Amino acid sequence: MDPEANNIPVPKSQKPRGDYASLSQFIASDKTLCIFRRFDALAIRKLLYMQDELCEIEQQLGELDKADMASKVYVDLYSLHSRRFDKNEKRIALMQKAAETLRSYEKALLRHSNLLALGKPSESNVTSLSNWMSGKNPTAEEESHFLDLRSDLSPLLFQENQRNFLETFLERHCYKLFVTSVSSNRKNLDKELTFI
Repeated sequence: MDPEANNIPVPKSQKPRGDYASLSQFIASDKTLCIFRRFDALAIRKLLYMQDELCEIEQQLGELDKADMASKVYVDLYSLHSRRFDKNEKRIALMQKAAETLRSYEKALLRHSNLLALGKPSESNVTSLSNWMSGKNPTAEEESHFLDLRSDLSPLLFQENQRNFLETFLERHCYKLFVTSVSSNRKNLDKELTFI
């Protein structure tokens, strides 16, 4: 099958030496490599839209309340004092819409708050994953840049950012003392994978 005939982009630089399966396997081999984009700007934009939608609902409810308050009709006045006997169908519909939108908004707020609480991945872990990807080319070029925006990355594992000096020093300067080759009986792992 000719890739160009099917509009499949042909890699122009290096020949791919991996795929999504090998990328997944590599990331799964060390939980500190579970690094993903948070999409902060997109998530915040969605929150801002939802926030404004709620502001609009709040404003519309206020206008309905003022109109009922100014009304001389008893049913309108009583509707302001009773949820059970509220006859203002617009207010009832707006309250239902508010409940649904608030639920989604609060869920999105908490979800993004949880992502932010994960903190940032260590620079060495991002570099390790980036270097592996550069060497293996496991994804199409357009799909390989998710690590580029480092300020938007989160580890799935909460990491204390207090690595001790000795650990950092050993990792940077004495790593060859701790390198172990993958044994041949572990066929399901990448043969060039090295554990430190």
